[in-house]
Amino acid sequence: MDIKNLKIVESIYNTKNFFEEIKLRTKSEIQNQNKKLELRYNISKDIPQYLCGDNTKLKQAIISVILDSIKHTSEGFIELDVESIVRYDICRLMINIRNSGKKIELDKINSILSISEDITKEELEKIDKLNITLPLAHKIIKSLNGSLIIKSDIDNGTNFLIVIDQKIENKEKIEKTSLEHYSKKIT
Repeated sequence: MDIKNLKIVESIYNTKNFFEEIKLRTKSEIQNQNKKLELRYNISKDIPQYLCGDNTKLKQAIISVILDSIKHTSEGFIELDVESIVRYDICRLMINIRNSGKKIELDKINSILSISEDITKEELEKIDKLNITLPLAHKIIKSLNGSLIIKSDIDNGTNFLIVIDQKIENKEKIEKTSLEHYSKKIT
């Protein structure tokens, strides 16, 4: 099975709720592991309210990167910073996940970012779980036409940057679609 067999399910999602769920999951994980980590959280106000894309797989990839950061950071901080660039009906999300944890060695970064191999049957089965490995998270991000950049050094911890384009949906269209769907169910 290769990366093309991964089913992408695009839907409209509320960005505020999307990032709030990620924040709550991160806080919960930090508390569960009894770590003294400060959670820094900055979501730009410029991000459109509604986007369209496979938000389930995107959320899974983001949370997996954050969980890996928590695992490798004993003290300090975990930071989620999200910015956007909007052009026409596309929003480019730049999701930056930083930590003050251990440096990731260059050979490990290269193996994480190596996508020349196919998604294995075992990896495809693990996709249904929330916490996946970094290489699988990278493959999912690539399948969503996004990219993952990793920068790590001894003094500054690790910085993961996920860049992905999502289609912008306007509120009027969403309300009209919801109203039409609701009307069809009543009749």
